[in-house]
Amino acid sequence: MKTITKPTLKKKRIENFEKKVLANLFIDSNLFDLCVSSHRGYTLILRNWIKDAYLNGDTPEEVARTIKNSSLPLKELSEGKPLHLNNIITQLPRTSESTLLF
Repeated sequence: MKTITKPTLKKKRIENFEKKVLANLFIDSNLFDLCVSSHRGYTLILRNWIKDAYLNGDTPEEVARTIKNSSLPLKELSEGKPLHLNNIITQLPRTSESTLLF
């Protein structure tokens, strides 16, 4: 008889949590896995952030709402494209030079 260990169970719960978050964002979880393994970078950071949110007790809906309200390019992510800093920076609101602090 096969016994499921606590670390394996915890990993499965985190994976299920991530799938729920991605479903709320209309992102295919298999495509997200492919992006993480192929591109790593910001997609891997997003995966780790989702894991941290789970460990902090957030709900999948709260996490999805936060991601939707962020400047992450969800369209590119849902198409399997890598998340690059340029994609994120170009979607940030423009700031006039007078408001920058040096």
